[in-house]
Amino acid sequence: MLFERIKKISETNPDSPAILTEQELISYQDFLLEVEKLANHFKKCGLTQETPLAIVLGKNEVIWTAVVAASYLNVPVMLVDPNLKEAEMNQIMKMYQTCFELRETNGSVAGEYKGDVIQKLNCFGNEFLLINSGMTANCWNEYIGSTEDHSYIVLLTSGSTKVPSAVVKTVKSIVGDGERIGHSLGIVPSDRVLCAAPVYHAFGLICGCFATFLLY
Repeated sequence: MLFERIKKISETNPDSPAILTEQELISYQDFLLEVEKLANHFKKCGLTQETPLAIVLGKNEVIWTAVVAASYLNVPVMLVDPNLKEAEMNQIMKMYQTCFELRETNGSVAGEYKGDVIQKLNCFGNEFLLINSGMTANCWNEYIGSTEDHSYIVLLTSGSTKVPSAVVKTVKSIVGDGERIGHSLGIVPSDRVLCAAPVYHAFGLICGCFATFLLY
């Protein structure tokens, strides 16, 4: 659903700016090419609806590309703040263990991953690791065993008063949230929206990506 929406926009407005970073302007066509490349890597490495993926990255454009690529394959995704303290990171990854992880290559992310690095990937010039961590936590069983044609995104609460909780949303429901927010704010395709919030947070993901990216 998400991939198809962006593909339609790319076919209609291939050179329109999709993302403006500090270094470059990324068109819808260029963004789609990166999504397709990453989706092919995911598929070759064995990612499916049965293998949840944790994205533990800091670059917003890379996170967003990975989210769209994973949704195309119906791979459940969990977005994790890479700036967590080591104890918090290890606790979260133990509680919500996923089969695969995307991690930074520079080792600056807190916590230690468990598993084998199966590929070094590149997206918009940013290198990161795809890690096979093996088994998944039991909390994923309801979603990876589903016969529904859904893709899921898991967002983590702030954890300011307790251990972060996992909030599970379907991509379809987040697309609907984004559309409603975008229309309510009066965002039009010619607008340029500054997303100061990171994409691994709900506000940055829904308002910064879903509410702005699909309004064509």
